Amino acid sequence: MEAHAGFILIPDEDGTVNARGFVIQGADHDVKFWEYQLVQKSYSDTKHLSVTNVRTLKMNDDVRAMSIGPTGKHIVVALLDCTVKAVIKMDKVGSITMS
Repeated sequence: MEAHAGFILIPDEDGTVNARGFVIQGADHDVKFWEYQLVQKSYSDTKHLSVTNVRTLKMNDDVRAMSIGPTGKHIVVALLDCTVKAVIKMDKVGSITMS
């Protein structure tokens, strides 16, 4: 599974959003949201943990830092040019608002 084309930075925090998944950023200008899933093959009784990329935000420069709010509803992203480019608000149904 390919996650990023360049190097990645994992937040100093635990990177989780309500323990359903995690968020990573990279030098390929992407912020990627991943969710955990338990997958069971039709021919087996066992389940294994998998991750699925559920959302990708394209930025206009390398993503150098991000911080997830304590509720997991807000994310601030800082780019290589040392500016904060996006404040993202996630609602319960998974849509994103950038301001």
